[in-house]
Amino acid sequence: MLLLYIYIYIYIYIFFFLLLLFVVFFLSAFNFNCDFFFLFVVGTTKGAGMSIFGKKTWRLQDIIRTDGAQDIVSILKITHPFRRQRIVVVPAPRFAQESYYNDWVYQPYAKEHRMYVSNDIFNPTYVYLARILIRRGIFPGYAYFHPMGFPDCIDLNLTRREFIAREQPLKTPMPLILLTPNMFRYKRHPWISRRVINIVGEQYVTHPREEHQSMLFVLPPEYIPDAVNTLQSLGFQVTDHTTAVAGEAKTLKKLHHWSDIAQLVVLGYLWFMVVLFFLNESQRMQRMFHEYKREMVEKAGKDPDEMGL
Repeated sequence: MLLLYIYIYIYIYIFFFLLLLFVVFFLSAFNFNCDFFFLFVVGTTKGAGMSIFGKKTWRLQDIIRTDGAQDIVSILKITHPFRRQRIVVVPAPRFAQESYYNDWVYQPYAKEHRMYVSNDIFNPTYVYLARILIRRGIFPGYAYFHPMGFPDCIDLNLTRREFIAREQPLKTPMPLILLTPNMFRYKRHPWISRRVINIVGEQYVTHPREEHQSMLFVLPPEYIPDAVNTLQSLGFQVTDHTTAVAGEAKTLKKLHHWSDIAQLVVLGYLWFMVVLFFLNESQRMQRMFHEYKREMVEKAGKDPDEMGL
């Protein structure tokens, strides 16, 4: 009899959960703004250790999307149902409105969180042309991401040692940053999953130390889906999210378009110089080896011309 009650309870729970999903997708089909509805559902299921995002496979379109004329980004809060740890993921586009950077990115997060900032957001070969255009006022109100925009240890009233421990880089290999275009790293970035696992820790079932219980990731939008999916594979769940306006889609598209062209020109020049260096060095080594053989033949008392040298 008890087993029958358990089955009935499970079937009722599954029915209401499927009904809830049907209502959400029905409202979304008519372009209904479901942000408040999602937050309500997440808030009511958090106590049970559940999230409506729990089984979602995240894509780039879920992190940054175009809504009308604006580019909208999603800031995610991730928790573990059993582990005392929470992670906030803040997208940091390479270009955005100054208001977005000031309100969401350049905040004193290191005061309360252990912050990890990707070193692949600011790239000198990518932003140099856009920086000139922005400084000349062609794109008023817009800026490019720069790590110097974060508050320093004096602003946070922390010692240098504490500040270094709280604000750390999430490293992308430097040869890839310097010698490959952003478009290549957008499509393939397997190191992000490895870095996230190293940060969270292999023993992710146990409770972390107190200084690791609250963390914040500042990542390019293109890297966030892999990071979030990796965290979900470790048992973490996206329990909350909010949206913010990064800027006008048309303006940001222009900035990225011109920056892509400028970066390809710079990298083309660098790769040309690298290839030219290896060609010149190989020719020099061939000449040196040829002279060495002639010298050895002459020391042996023979004519190099007769030997074909």
